[in-house]
Parts: sequence; C-alpha cells; structure tokens
Amino acid sequence: GYINSFPYEISFQKSLLPLRSINKAASEDDIQKEKENYKKRKEIETTCQDLINKHNLDMNLTHVEFTQFGKKVVFYFIAPARVDFRGLVRDLVTELRLRIELRQISVRDRAASQGALGPCGRELCCSSFLSKYGNVSIKMAKNQNLTLNYSKLNGVCGQLKCCLQYEDEVYTQKRKKLPNEGDIVLLVTGESGKVRKLNILGEQFDVLTEKGRIKRYSFDQLNKVYKPNEFKFPNRFDHISDETTTVIGLSE
Repeated sequence: GYINSFPYEISFQKSLLPLRSINKAASEDDIQKEKENYKKRKEIETTCQDLINKHNLDMNLTHVEFTQFGKKVVFYFIAPARVDFRGLVRDLVTELRLRIELRQISVRDRAASQGALGPCGRELCCSSFLSKYGNVSIKMAKNQNLTLNYSKLNGVCGQLKCCLQYEDEVYTQKRKKLPNEGDIVLLVTGESGKVRKLNILGEQFDVLTEKGRIKRYSFDQLNKVYKPNEFKFPNRFDHISDETTTVIGLSE
C-alpha cells in the first residue's frame, strides 16, 4: 500500500479496532516481489478460468489473492446460484500444488475489490472509504423524489448506488414537515386545496386551491390535513392559474 499521511494523534474509538502497525516502508526488493506476485496471480487467474470453462461452471472469476506468504490462493467469484466446484478444486490443487480456497462474493464486493470510477467521476465509495456498503432500497429513491430510472440509480455493480443513503436522513426529516402529494389540506390563510407537488429540500409544497389557483406555500403554512370525505374538492375547473412565482409564508 501507499503511505498517505504523516503520523498524527486521534482519540481512541472502538471503531478503530483492530489496531495494526506498518512493518516498514517497502524496499526495491519488496516492490519487485510484489510485481512478480502480480504476474503470477494473472497466470493463475488464466489457469483457473480455463478450468472453469472445462467444467462448464456458471460462475465468473473476479480476482485472485495470495495469502500465507504465497502458500495459499483464494479465488473470488460471483455466480447467480450455488456452484458445485469440487471438481474444479481438485484440478486446481493438481495444477498449482498450493492450498486452494474458492470464495463466492456479491456483485457489490466485486466492485469494491476491483475498484472503478463512478458516474460522478470519483473513485467508488465502496473501494475507497466505505467499511459497510449496500443496505440501499428503492424506498430511499422514492423518499428523495428521484426518477425511477435504473440506468441512473444503479452503480457500476448493477445495484442501487450506495450514495442514495447519504442524504436519506435529511429528506426523511424534511418530509415530516410536509403533507403528502394528493392530500387535501387546510392552510393557515384559510384556503383549502389539493397538494400537487413537493419541494422537499426547500420545505415547500404546491397546492391547487378550491378556486382553481396553484400556489406555493412554505411548510409552516399547513394548518391540517383533511380526513377522507371531510372536505369535498371540486372535480374540475374551467380555468387554472399558476401563481407559484411567490412562496406564501417565506420570509424575505
């Protein structure tokens, strides 16, 4: 690895465990040995891929890792289902004469281990700083009023982007101040209407009033939300005017 900072003091937290120390700065011999190991890993990776094709296994090899100072090889792969790779392991042991382990990982783990650039142009969060990734749901995208376009919501791993959860807590808190789209509401001004649109970050909402006017209100202009059948909202309007250029209740 690379030493990316000078030593500095920080307060102890349990999240820092387990504490580890750097053995030494890498010498030219260490760097040369790492290059040789990299070349060897690529050769072993090719060998394993050939054997996978030979056994006709439904699995995709992602990367190879040496452990125990080169005495053991770990093959990481992804697969849509459980794979019977006992025959593959026997052939690998015969071919390589090393201890072999095959480990199935998720597509998120694959992206984290291999690294890439995300749509934002930065290094993937999972491969750079996130210790826990995933646990993202489509509910978070809906909570933020994002368009449900999976080509934009999914990351390079093909799953929902981990960054969807970064601002989800803020959106959740702001949503609590606002009515839901489609609610029939009573406003502080005495007007009643139907909520058409939310501006969650601005804590504002658009209302089609009973008089056929679309107005924009700040969150503190909400008096109450009517219960079903408590208020009869008009079915149609002959004319609807848009008056959202000003926000009612927004202080200068």
